[in-house]
Amino acid sequence: MIASSVESRDAIIDALQKVAENGIPSPESTAMLDVGTRAYLQYIEGEVVDDLLGHGGATFKVYEGSYGAGKTHLLQLLSGLGLERGMAVAQTNLSRSMGLEEWQAVTSYILGRIQLLVDGQRFRSLPGILGALRGSVDEPAKTLRNAPLPHAGFKEAMWQMTAGPLAGAESSEILARYLQGERVLVRDLRGAGFMQVKDPLSKRNAESVLATALSGLRLLGIPGTMLLFDENEELLADASSKKTRAAANLMRRMIDACATGGLPGTLTVFTVLPGFLEHCSQDYPALGQRLQRPRGGDIKPSWRWPVLSIEHVNSITNQDEFLASIIKVFHRLADACGVTDGVLGGDLHQHGQQALAGQAGSGYRRQLMKVLASVTLQAIEVNE
Repeated sequence: MIASSVESRDAIIDALQKVAENGIPSPESTAMLDVGTRAYLQYIEGEVVDDLLGHGGATFKVYEGSYGAGKTHLLQLLSGLGLERGMAVAQTNLSRSMGLEEWQAVTSYILGRIQLLVDGQRFRSLPGILGALRGSVDEPAKTLRNAPLPHAGFKEAMWQMTAGPLAGAESSEILARYLQGERVLVRDLRGAGFMQVKDPLSKRNAESVLATALSGLRLLGIPGTMLLFDENEELLADASSKKTRAAANLMRRMIDACATGGLPGTLTVFTVLPGFLEHCSQDYPALGQRLQRPRGGDIKPSWRWPVLSIEHVNSITNQDEFLASIIKVFHRLADACGVTDGVLGGDLHQHGQQALAGQAGSGYRRQLMKVLASVTLQAIEVNE
């Protein structure tokens, strides 16, 4: 990457500052600070996005890795790939406060945060996306309105937002609230002129609402959707928990929806912590059966497997090799910001080795990235 303007230099510094803070680049700068995943992303783009999703198929992927191993980094790369290809993308950071226990909560979260690039501009939320498409998808909108989708009222609302006769700002606001999953009263919908928009998002219809939303976007010309779920806590570790069992069941149903055509054109991705598969096999057989990997020590992992260790999607697995590769990236960014001091490479190597010495196992990358970003920023500041 070559910085050719003050703006690009500022973008580099901003990216480095974010990495120095928590070891994870912003979604916009993830590709700038990536090594070793290009081949895997090309596989996802060709075999999954083009060949499978492009023909209306759907699939799921599960990536397992420890804290700091690069799970969030991979999701951000997938998100960037999806947005660049014109796909709708929704990334959900799973935690105790935002889990997988209820379809309604998950669906509401997706409806409010799904993203799409339209003419280079990022639009968030389903109503925001539909509003951005309004006036440019009249013919596809007719197809949408006549399609037999699971939730008739939600389908009608999507048509109204893209091609229907909106009466003004107030009616648009009511429709947007409905499309984001809020509980809008029938009398308010009818008062705004939406006679066929009814049955707002609830526990009972959440699964059909999500299927309708994603199917509807595809009918409007969006080539596909990525649903990305990032596990930040051990959500499936307590087999005795009712919430945990509900989360496992929802995950199973979402995987089944990909297999049975309920979520056409959708790639659903989960990143999980170590021990997840063992818990599934022992405590949640219905989910564990769907996530089984081929057995045998001599079997080499294939990218076509639905479940992979995060290490198997990166061509660089050795710590020293990763350090050498990522140092080149930081050195190049420093050069682009005007740093010509040849000592920087040695400083990066020294601090990188110290960071690796303090990290055991595969979760070394986040701390390493924090250290190297800090060293690079210091070099840029001294050079000013």
